[in-house]
This record gives sequence, structure tokens and C-alpha cells, in this order.
Amino acid sequence: MEVEVVESVTKTIGSLALVYPYLRRLAVAETLDALTTSGKQRDVPTGQILEVLIVNRLAQRPAPISQLGAWAQTQAIEAVYGLPAVALNDDRIGRALDEVYPHLTEAWAALVLKGVQTYGLRLDQLHSDVTRVAFEGAYEDVPLAPPAEPAAPRIVRGYTGKEDPSRKQVTLSLSVAADGALPAWYQVGDGNAADTQTYLRHLTAVQEYLDVQQPLVVGDSKLISGPNILGFCRARARFLGPTSLKPADRTHLRQLWAAGEPVHRLDRPPGRPSLPRRGSCAGTRGRKTPRASK
Repeated sequence: MEVEVVESVTKTIGSLALVYPYLRRLAVAETLDALTTSGKQRDVPTGQILEVLIVNRLAQRPAPISQLGAWAQTQAIEAVYGLPAVALNDDRIGRALDEVYPHLTEAWAALVLKGVQTYGLRLDQLHSDVTRVAFEGAYEDVPLAPPAEPAAPRIVRGYTGKEDPSRKQVTLSLSVAADGALPAWYQVGDGNAADTQTYLRHLTAVQEYLDVQQPLVVGDSKLISGPNILGFCRARARFLGPTSLKPADRTHLRQLWAAGEPVHRLDRPPGRPSLPRRGSCAGTRGRKTPRASK
């Protein structure tokens, strides 16, 4: 018997092989559909559109949104999702992003909690830091968000460091779980937002949306400020960050270490900014770490 090959079609699996199993275990499309009001009623559900967009973003060579349909034609997207490439046009993708935007906070919380439950991760220790994303161009004519929608972060000039002291940007703060390096929480703020203002917002959001109580938050020197310390103590949370110690503080810690005494609490003298390295609110026992303060 002779077999004649009439047509041959080649599709690339690419990032689908790695990304798709995680997206399905986390039920990303279903979670996003449950939050949007009109997306799940469309011929092509919003959740599916956004899940395919995530696959593309995590590909080795992500395609522009305007070219997502052309990219999907070369991939196994239709075979896996049942979506024809024509459904992935930039207008439909834009509507999907608009539909999910008012629900970003709830969507993120739901997916993080799903990941914690599915993979058995812990959120009791968070490592937090702040970075910035630069923009080029003019944005004066961009309309403001409607009153019913969350206010979008402002692209404004802000301080970035000695190498580039002022540029148009937004601020991105991120808290990552020590267990598994899971991005636990993020917030995008105005480009001129101060680093010191991010830690309490993160703590409040983590407690409210992820139901994590009394976490240990590890940050840089921006964490150690008066308002932050007061806020963490009021929330009965622990914190760890670098701070400078004066000679009297170092002497006190060395004496405690030599005597073998546990450091229960070191009160800050009135009018002095120095603080112990380990955040230790009343009722929270700190370790003996005078050597780490050298």
C-alpha cells in the first residue's frame, strides 16, 4: 500500500509544554472569568484570551499584542485551547484587559492563594523591595480613569539614584515569599512614590487579601522608619532590616551577648534614631545578634 502525503502542518509547542500545566492547575482562565462580568458571556471567554496572552508573554520570543494571532498560527494554541488565530486580534485582547483591570487585586489574591494551596507553600516570611520601570514619550493627553474604576498609577518623574536622578517612571514594589520564591504581592505606584511608604501597604494588603497574620517582613534600610516600625508593631507583625548602631548601642549588645542574656526588647531612648537590627515588638522575643551589627 502506498501512502501519499497531501499536506503537512508543523506547529511549535514551545512555552506551552512548561506553562500550560501550571496555568491549568491554578485554573487561571476560570478564576479570571469568575471575576469579570461580561467576559464569560462572550463567544471567546476573557479568561481563555488572557491565558493565551500569558503563554505568549512567557515564550522565548513574546509577540506584540497586534501580532498575537500570527504567533498563535505557528503554535499549538488552537489544538490546545480550541481558539482560532482570528479570535486573538488586538481589539479582543484589549477588551479582555479592560474587563479584568478593575479586578486585578482580587485576581492576584485568588491565584496566589490557589498556588499556596496547590503547592503547599508558606507566606509567613516575605522579602520586599522596590524598583522602578522607566517610560519614554509624552503622556499629557492620556485621559484619566472613569470614577468607577481604580485610579491608574501616574507616570511622573521620580528619583532613581545617582546614575539617573530623574526620569519618567512608575514605582513597582514586590513582596516575595521565602518559601519557593513565590511573588506574594505587588503594587504599582506613582513614579515619585517614596520607598518607605510601600512596606505598610504591603503588610495591610497581605493581611487583608491573603489572610496572613504576623508575618516576618525582610526589607532594606527603607523599612526601618518610625512610621513603619509603629505600624508593624500595631499589626503585631515582625520585621527585619539593616540599620546603623551608635557605639553605645553596640556596647549594650556586646554586654548582653557576653552575659548570655536573651534580647527581649531594646527600647529606643527619647530623641535618638538608633534601633536594634531585629524588629522586636513588645511580646516578641528577638535573637542575640550583636555580632551581625558590626
